[in-house]
Amino acid sequence: MRYTVDRSILVCSLLTALSVGSSQTLAAEAKEPDEAQSNDKKTTLPVGALETVTVTAQRRSEDLQKVPITVQSFDAQQLQNAGVTSTVDLGRLTPGLVYGRGVGLGSPFLRGVGTSSNGPGVENSVAVYVDGVYQASKSAAISDITDVERVEVLKGPQGTLFGRNASGGLINIMTKDPTHDPEGRIKVGYGNYDTRTTSGYGSTGLSENVAANLSFSVSDQGKGWGKNQFNGKDVNATDKGNVRSKLLWDIDDSTSLLLSADYAKFDTSVGLAIRPFDGLKPRWGSVYTGGDDDVNSDAQPSLKSNSGGVSAKLQHYFDSAVLTSTTAWRDGNYTFEAEGDVTPTPFLQTNIKVNEKQFSQELQLSAGDASSLQWTTGVYYFNYSGDQLSVRKGLNFPTLQSSVTHGWQDAESFAVYGQATLPITSSDRITFGSRYTWEWRELSGYTQNNFPDGQATRSRVPGQDETFKEPSWRVAYEHDFSEDVLGYISYNRGFKSGTFNVLSLTAPAVKPEIVDAYETGLKTVWADNRVRLNASVFYYDFKNIQLSSFTPSGQTLRNAAAADIYGADVDLEVAPVSQLRLTLSGEWLHARYTSFPDAPGARPLSGGGNLVTATDASGNDMVRAPRVSANAGIHYSIPVGTGAVDLSANYSYTAKVYHEADNYLYQPSLSLVGADVSWSPDNTFKVSLWGQNLTNRTYYSLISANPLASLAAVGEPRTFGVSVEQKF
Repeated sequence: MRYTVDRSILVCSLLTALSVGSSQTLAAEAKEPDEAQSNDKKTTLPVGALETVTVTAQRRSEDLQKVPITVQSFDAQQLQNAGVTSTVDLGRLTPGLVYGRGVGLGSPFLRGVGTSSNGPGVENSVAVYVDGVYQASKSAAISDITDVERVEVLKGPQGTLFGRNASGGLINIMTKDPTHDPEGRIKVGYGNYDTRTTSGYGSTGLSENVAANLSFSVSDQGKGWGKNQFNGKDVNATDKGNVRSKLLWDIDDSTSLLLSADYAKFDTSVGLAIRPFDGLKPRWGSVYTGGDDDVNSDAQPSLKSNSGGVSAKLQHYFDSAVLTSTTAWRDGNYTFEAEGDVTPTPFLQTNIKVNEKQFSQELQLSAGDASSLQWTTGVYYFNYSGDQLSVRKGLNFPTLQSSVTHGWQDAESFAVYGQATLPITSSDRITFGSRYTWEWRELSGYTQNNFPDGQATRSRVPGQDETFKEPSWRVAYEHDFSEDVLGYISYNRGFKSGTFNVLSLTAPAVKPEIVDAYETGLKTVWADNRVRLNASVFYYDFKNIQLSSFTPSGQTLRNAAAADIYGADVDLEVAPVSQLRLTLSGEWLHARYTSFPDAPGARPLSGGGNLVTATDASGNDMVRAPRVSANAGIHYSIPVGTGAVDLSANYSYTAKVYHEADNYLYQPSLSLVGADVSWSPDNTFKVSLWGQNLTNRTYYSLISANPLASLAAVGEPRTFGVSVEQKF
């Protein structure tokens, strides 16, 4: 019998073996990874200079300026100064990050890579991690980020150390760990639209080797941005709350256990309050003439979600390495109500209910320091199950009471990975990393027609299953031109698993997305640590892009053919004097479909609605891929007595953004301005005045065209308020 070997498995296994094997040889010389930074040359920063930014983009603590990856990192103070309280707001600080909010769920895009599809088992191309735990549900992609230690946005595919469907990039949220020294704070606020907010944090030691913390936040918006003209009820309002607690047990000098638990509740109509696009007539109504934030719909839009989870992180430090085990379980559900005709005519109303569960287990072993060999290797297991019940009714089904589709999707994935960075001279290093992912998915379900007389017919759809096996890897070379100038060049392959669409039970699975990314960049510090300037240029070869389109019968999921993406990123931070910080960042992006001959295309009909047919989108701009995006910020602190007055302002610009591949509908270029003024008489008390979208620009978080109408959902208008914070 003749045996054959998949070459991709062989390549990946070889790279992993090289990483692990060489690490075992030099393990005796390795140091704990968290000590890597301490071995760098120590410098005493001048007063008022920029502080060192520590990131974990390579699963170890490192100086941002020593990491050969495009990363933007924001600590808690920077986020507060910019008025960022949710992952959606990160787009104001991160050029190239566009956050879609289709049907209220989160769809981040980075450098044009992302997905607007929704449903159980459909995961974002830009992965979201919280404290090292992957968040599979798109409902978790919109998350509060109060009481965080730091948020990192990693641009480009992260196919080795993170790996899980991170073909476009990664949003890494790190919340505060417990401290033995007692600390706490309480913060209350009030804003326009009768918005009341309360948040709090506390941490203390429970014994000599046990500490715990607790954080919470609640927001109640008493008045929506707009009204549903059909019934007079508010729309575009959000009520939410979340709580998180951690317990840290230092078992001995070498071993620690961190237990975490969280729960979040979300009730919103933002992203679901859909009206006809300006100037375009729906099939069952007239051109919309209402307010920008209003709708006129027989269905009252809403999304309600509940999610929570627990995790355990066990770390043990050996003499020359650290072993980390991260175990996590998450459970969530959401329901939403929306319609496709966006008129008072009851033509098509959709009610969706989704349940999702996930379990993950990761074992990781790391060692080394920057002067010898740094390495990381591990295994990752992921299990997911989700189901979606979709009920559609209205005049679109003239002989039925309702049409039902109930689908289940299960997934099981296993990955092995390794990465090693080896110095080849005192100024040069080379990195090899690889990951191999095995994934199995299964789709099952039924359709049911309910008739007005109470009769029903159910048809079970034959199940489908599919297996995906793909390698991903990273190769990088970095060179220290001087102590303050790092240059690098890298090649990364990113992978996002194929998946099924639970709204289309007979459709085959879409193929995995593959991104081959090439990047070169410089990281520099100037003027005695008062200027930090980082820049990079990149090129992506993007294949089997997973895209969605909307029809009266639901959402379709498919593969586009291919795209080329290239561009440049610049990130500048300056501290001209001790009280002043200036930031400026920008991205220029060229993102085009190179081959997409049968893309869905829409054109308006004179009687209303759209003619949707196949069109050639080759050469068109990719969705949610602005050609230019930029951010500028200023923070100035004025000493007053024993306290200070802090002034912050933030400006963001995003060029035209297309929301579908035919480039028919788009969000025009957009500028947003925000500001924050606070007074602190001492280190414990603060009063702040804040405002966002101060010029009250109208813009869209969702634009889509289907045969019934061209749809639009607005983003946040001008908001402002006051908050009072007390620390103790």
